[in-house]
Amino acid sequence: SSTTDDEITRACQVVADVDAKIETLERQAHTLRASDPVDERERLESLASDFDVLANHLALLDRRLGRDAITALDEKKAKAEQLRAAATIAAQASSGDQPVAGVGSETWRALWEAARSFSKTDAYPGDVFPRLGADSKCVLCHQDLSDEAQARLRRFEAAVQDRTERQAQAAENDVTIAEAQIRSTAIEPVEVAVALDHIQGIDQTLALQCREDMTAFQNVVSEIGHGNLADAKDAVPSGSRVNGLRTQAEHMSTSAAQLDETAYERRLRDIDTRIKEHQDSRCMSDARAAILSEVARLAERDRLERAKMQTRTHDVTAAATRLTRAYVTPEVQHRFAEEASNLFLKRVVLQDTGGQKGQLTNKPAFEGAKRPHHMDNVLSEGEQTALGLAGFFTDTTLDGSNSAIVLDDPVSSLDHRLRARVAARLAEFALQRQVIIFTHDQTFASVLAREAEQRGVEIAKRTVERKGDATPGMCLDRHPWPVNDTKVRLGQLKQDLVQLKKARGELTSENYERQTSEWAGRLSEVWERAVREFVVEPVASPTNMAVHPKMFRILVRVSEEDNRTFQASYSRVSVWARRHDKSLATNHTAPELDELTTELQTFEEWYRRVRKYSEGK
Repeated sequence: SSTTDDEITRACQVVADVDAKIETLERQAHTLRASDPVDERERLESLASDFDVLANHLALLDRRLGRDAITALDEKKAKAEQLRAAATIAAQASSGDQPVAGVGSETWRALWEAARSFSKTDAYPGDVFPRLGADSKCVLCHQDLSDEAQARLRRFEAAVQDRTERQAQAAENDVTIAEAQIRSTAIEPVEVAVALDHIQGIDQTLALQCREDMTAFQNVVSEIGHGNLADAKDAVPSGSRVNGLRTQAEHMSTSAAQLDETAYERRLRDIDTRIKEHQDSRCMSDARAAILSEVARLAERDRLERAKMQTRTHDVTAAATRLTRAYVTPEVQHRFAEEASNLFLKRVVLQDTGGQKGQLTNKPAFEGAKRPHHMDNVLSEGEQTALGLAGFFTDTTLDGSNSAIVLDDPVSSLDHRLRARVAARLAEFALQRQVIIFTHDQTFASVLAREAEQRGVEIAKRTVERKGDATPGMCLDRHPWPVNDTKVRLGQLKQDLVQLKKARGELTSENYERQTSEWAGRLSEVWERAVREFVVEPVASPTNMAVHPKMFRILVRVSEEDNRTFQASYSRVSVWARRHDKSLATNHTAPELDELTTELQTFEEWYRRVRKYSEGK
């Protein structure tokens, strides 16, 4: 209260464009926090490794599948073909005129090598090939070898062992090895795929280009497999990205090495401090009027406190007590008596207990009691609850603010008569103010809804449901099924049937049978609720154990046709509901959607007709 205007002015000073300065500093802080030095260093080093992995792999693909590699393979094939042609000519020349053409060809060489294997393994183990001599047989035709045949075999073996033949075989082996290496080349191994995913997070274009290069190399392998070396060379990517990737890797490594954690933290602390200072000054400036008002309020309070020290409270209390007894107490006592009587509390009144500190207090007491008794020792738990509600209702009635009232399970331990009275009273309050009620009692919730509807009070239904043992619950804009009346249940059945029709094409037979069974069970419950709500309860209410003779006309108006409709439909939907084990002999099948629709329409027509009986229409 002693703060001066000058002190407030100095405290509320703010720099120009403070909002823009705060925004700039917050962006800088966000950037720094998003790049923690340790995490950022690890991220940059990991990215450098990814760029290296990708560069090395593309370099490997270029070595094995690039234009130079295809040219080398083409040259090896050409060399092998030339040497094979020379070896074939040499074999034909050395073998002289033969009765059969094709000596030295690939097929002939395969036959010759098969004969060699058979001779050395099975026919003449341990002997040289070809085995020649008087007792030798041809390993192919098993005939005796004449001198001419033995000479021919010698010439064949000499041709096979000729230097030209060995060179041709070596060249063909080189081609086979080169082609095998090409086929075994993994175009996108796991580590490369992982590296590509990481790189895509910072450079989508580069990652896409690298994937396009690897797709091109896959086409190269396919063309080589089909023997199309010219097309394979055309499929090779036009430019190498290896050098660019290695440059990126070096840049990432250099950036990681240059991170200074100490300078980073110091810079972040400085920015945070400046943000806080600007925010504080702006807050003080915005609150200048409130600060001035609070100083004035504190100064006024100081003056009142000093005046209070000079004032005796006894006279004030006496005057307040006298005025309260004269003008307030009778109305309060009368209202309390009415509220207590409405809740079946007899001979309970408010007792004047005197004044203290300027206020008159009252407490409940038994009217005409010769000796004082504690209410707790006389009233039951339910009666004590009713007593508390009577006092609360009294205060609420006399409160002119019409502010909202909130009650948590107000009818706990009350019998059915009191619950009905409390529900009716709360519905009356809701005509003038908002009434919020938390309750676990479904019957009480149903009675509240009915009382509100009778008075034209709008009701907002909410349900808080548990979602498991360890998670918070959820709030739904409806009451649970058992609480809802016939009208609400009918609307929910319509919605559920619409959803079932939409999902029908995707449901298995078992799931469809289960959902139709549940729906039919609920329809049977709606039949039961409608009979109770519009036929039974208007005549004999179980809520307050009251009989209404004037409503007996309802029973008279229920026709035989109403009864037949109810019995037939209720029987059909009860069979569909999953209440008992279905006998295999009955070959039970789930109802079709048209049948469900028909039964719902049957009920709705019956419901609209019978409801009018209780309304006197």
